[in-house]
Amino acid sequence: MEDKDHVIGMIHFRDLMDFDMCDAAEKDLKTIMREILVIPEGMSVAKLLQVMRRKRIHLAVVADEYGGTAGLVALQDVLEQIVGDIQDEHDDVVETEVLRLSDGYEFDGRVLLDDVFELLNIRLEEHEEDTIGGYIFGLLGRRPEVSDKVNIGNYVFEVLKVNGFRIVRVKATLLPQLIVKDSEMVE
Repeated sequence: MEDKDHVIGMIHFRDLMDFDMCDAAEKDLKTIMREILVIPEGMSVAKLLQVMRRKRIHLAVVADEYGGTAGLVALQDVLEQIVGDIQDEHDDVVETEVLRLSDGYEFDGRVLLDDVFELLNIRLEEHEEDTIGGYIFGLLGRRPEVSDKVNIGNYVFEVLKVNGFRIVRVKATLLPQLIVKDSEMVE
């Protein structure tokens, strides 16, 4: 039985465009099919990059431990894991917003986490998430709700707006015990 777990190859768009469609009824797409690389889910990014370079293949099927298809990984995905997000002509330009408020900052949830941490002088260990919204979502460990709060560094981050599971807006204010007024600590 053939299904999504029975991937036999891939067809490049360029090859399809060169395919003579005049006699398409008599043609077989297998004549332009290329080999597809199948890799285990646990393969490291470094190893995958080596394999893709050696075989000159830019796309791989990721197989789970049961032999099922877990997904696809493209060379661009591998490179982005190494060097960070790569914007190209097909990516939408995302306008992210940071507003300076009298008592802190307000961020679009898509603002890069490293940019937020640099602005607020927060030092944390390595993290998997790219955006402040994704990081807060991970800390919450559940569907975010408006007015959810988490402490990160010396700041309280409050969720201002959500859309499904995505945090759209967040506000960062200095922890109350760290607000200095007239050289005295104020609670």
